[in-house]
Amino acid sequence: MSHPKTEAKVKVRLGDLIDQVRESALPGELPTDSHFIGLEDIIPHEGVLGKVSQITSVKSRVSKFETGDVLYGRLRPYLRKSAIAEFNGSASAEFLVMRCSSRILSRYLLMILLSEDFSKYISNRVKGDRPRTSYDTVAGYQIDLPPIEVQTEICDRDEKLALAVASVEHAVDTHRNAASDLTNALRTRLIWKNCEVKTSLDQLLESIDYGTTQKSSYGGIGVPTLRIPNISSNGDIDTSDLKYTPIEKSDIEKYQLSDGDVLMIRSNGSLSLVGRAALVYELHATYAFAGYLLRLRPKQGVLGGYLLQLVKSGPFLKMVEKAARSSTGINNLSAARLKKFIVPLASIEKQKTIVDTLEKLQAEVFLSSEYLEKAKFNAKALREKIRDVWLGNSASHSVLAQSTRPTKENNLEDLTLQMDWDSIEDIESSILEHIDLMQPQGVGFEVLSSKMRVEYEPLRDAVFKLLTGNPKMLSQEFDKQSRSIVLRRAK
Repeated sequence: MSHPKTEAKVKVRLGDLIDQVRESALPGELPTDSHFIGLEDIIPHEGVLGKVSQITSVKSRVSKFETGDVLYGRLRPYLRKSAIAEFNGSASAEFLVMRCSSRILSRYLLMILLSEDFSKYISNRVKGDRPRTSYDTVAGYQIDLPPIEVQTEICDRDEKLALAVASVEHAVDTHRNAASDLTNALRTRLIWKNCEVKTSLDQLLESIDYGTTQKSSYGGIGVPTLRIPNISSNGDIDTSDLKYTPIEKSDIEKYQLSDGDVLMIRSNGSLSLVGRAALVYELHATYAFAGYLLRLRPKQGVLGGYLLQLVKSGPFLKMVEKAARSSTGINNLSAARLKKFIVPLASIEKQKTIVDTLEKLQAEVFLSSEYLEKAKFNAKALREKIRDVWLGNSASHSVLAQSTRPTKENNLEDLTLQMDWDSIEDIESSILEHIDLMQPQGVGFEVLSSKMRVEYEPLRDAVFKLLTGNPKMLSQEFDKQSRSIVLRRAK
């Protein structure tokens, strides 16, 4: 890729290139159909509006702006909430409204405000739990200012990069949706098609029970209690937000979970959450469960893994939706209704085949999703680096210092050099050691693969075994910071 022309740059403060627009108004002074932009309306880091609100929903004084003005969120500036106004309107007072002079393009200013170097400059000058910057701080930032024609060329190229990144994001979303559709279709086919015998759900269960209504709290006093937030969409138990309940000794056994139980959300304002379920493994066998959940305990001869796949299947969830729908705003699924659902009755051999097939597919989906998520992350990182080069920030001292700092990755390489792969158990042990070194942030499959000198298929099989074994040794989670799927020790 050729570089835009960079000659004739001039070192200048942003404050010499822009003016702060200070015009404000009360909502009642503006037309009722006026457009309004709140902080929540701008997508972080992206430089675009996610939505536009109406002034009728606002009560406090607002800042007015015109088409072409640049908005910059001064509250929590690390979120990089900035965008160019495409219409006349008003915005939250938490925005700085800036108008460009003839020496700088609005698009070029937006690139600067979204850059890593500018973000670090601002972050070094704010503090507190709710950091807030000022126009004077923004105005004090110095840039190498190229001529307008060079700014235009740089912005055009950045927009092309943005389109390329968007295409990668679209591919990731398409893959995620297609994989979900494929898994759901296969689950329905395996469980429901060619089913010779059907029965009521209660014939598969030893019991269906309601959880404790005792109030739970943080602090570790009492019995760890699983609630709605602990039931993840992928069928796992998530204990990152765990509370405890002071349950009477006489009631502990009543609410205690066992390996193979299935927990199901029975009541929620969101109908889509009712019926969401997760499988209990031995790790959580001493936990209790809260009142908005149902505990489905399978009979002898019914696998907990099969029961989970059954209640996640499309036909079953349609029955849940029909039984739980309410006009009062709270959707409830009672145990009495649930146990009457007519479901397939499968032999233990068929149950094992169904569970094994679906878990293998889900592991493959996870690994392919990891590659795509990493590609998306790398595409965004590449755009960031190229933008810094174009803006003249490629030699940032903070970046250089970070790149030379010793990291846990160095320890991972040392560990890998010491390993010999005699069996899949050796690979599993090394995977766990690598992940332990990367706690709590976890490690992506692609990174793990690059650090371990082992072929793809043995590594994939070892990861799959650790994800699906009993007990599970690994869990797969979406990491918000890296915006990718990572592997972590199962909780």
